[in-house]
Formats: sequence, structure tokens, C-alpha cells
Amino acid sequence: MVGINIGNIKNESLNTLKNNWGTGVLIHICFFLISLLLEVLNSLEELVFNQVENSLLLLLIFLVIFIIMNISLTNANVMGSLKCFLELAKGNKLEVKHYSFGFNYMFTAFRVGGAFCLFTFLWSLLLVIPGIIKSISYSMSLLIAIEYPEISGREALKLSMKITDGYKWDIFLLGLSFIGWIILCVLTLGIGFLWLSSYIDTAYCILYLKLKRNRMELFEELDSEKEIYL
Repeated sequence: MVGINIGNIKNESLNTLKNNWGTGVLIHICFFLISLLLEVLNSLEELVFNQVENSLLLLLIFLVIFIIMNISLTNANVMGSLKCFLELAKGNKLEVKHYSFGFNYMFTAFRVGGAFCLFTFLWSLLLVIPGIIKSISYSMSLLIAIEYPEISGREALKLSMKITDGYKWDIFLLGLSFIGWIILCVLTLGIGFLWLSSYIDTAYCILYLKLKRNRMELFEELDSEKEIYL
């Protein structure tokens, strides 16, 4: 098992982002604007529920619709942003055009994002710590789904669990290492997050590629299927 050096990953992330910070900021402006729009849509949920509160059937129908929309759009937004930085981590140009990827694969966003939310929630019902551990185990599932859009939700989670096996503490420490920057960004009234988000996303994409490289045999079947689709 090849070790993961957090310092090297962060340095590689900064080097990768050289001459790309402007595009990274633009991508995250898109991300935060879409997230804001989703919050507005969520606020309409209460208005709709007030209109149909006398009908249990309609209430349940609208509840299911809102849950599906929320999971699909939220994860499509995340996938779009991650797609941009995954391409950068692979040595390609950082381009805003990749952002549409998540919305082009809404069903993938729903099934993988939905599986992540469901299983993390179920583990969290036991205790907080198991929920945190599982969320780390599943943390690479959306990146896997970006590379293999045809994958099922459960298969993406299983693959994520396998490639993060033995590295969960490293992944946790990587996230923890950004705490200082997060505090500084809060002091800038959130503006700093436009830069920090690019730094974090690139670091996690680089980490994902390293974890995948360690367990390439797990992806051989998916790669062969991908070639058939192409």
C-alpha cells in the first residue's frame, strides 16, 4: 500500500493551480450562484406544502418530487465543479465548459448522490462517529461517477470504500488541514472561499487519482465497459 503524503498533495494542488486561479474563481462563482438558486427553490417548498396541506396524497407527492429535485440538482452542481478540477488534476486545461457535465448526467447525480446521502444517514443513526467514518469511505463516489457515469450508486460507494481502505485517517487529516484557511475565509466575509474551494477541490481530485492508481485492478472492468460505450 503506497503512502499518502498530505503536504505533497497540497503542494501539488498549488502548483497545478498556477495560472488557473482566475478560472477557478469563475467556476466557484457559478457554483455558489447555482447553490443560492437551489436555496431559493427550497424556500418555495414550504409555500407549496401550505397550499396542499389538506391533502396527504398531494403532500407526499410534492415531498418526493422536492427530495428528488434537491438530490439531483445539488449533486449535479457538485459534479460539475469537480469535473472541472478533475480534468485539471489530470493535466488538462481548467475550463468552465466542463461545468455542464453534472447537469448532463442528472440521473447519475441522483443515484450516486442519493446513495451517498441514504447510507451516510443510516450509519449516522447508530452514532455520529460511524457516520463520519462512512462519509469518508464514500467520499470518492462522485469522482468515480464522473469518470464512470454508467455506474450504479451502490457500486460507486463500494469502489470508494475499497480505494479509501487504509487511507481514511489521511483523508480526514487532509480535510482538517484546511481549517485555518476556512477560518481566514470566514473573516473575509466568505469571499476567500472562491479561492480556497479551488485549492480544496484540486487537492481532493489529486488524492482521488492517487488512490485510484493504487487500486487500478478494481477499475479494469469499468474501463473495458467504458471503451465499449465509446
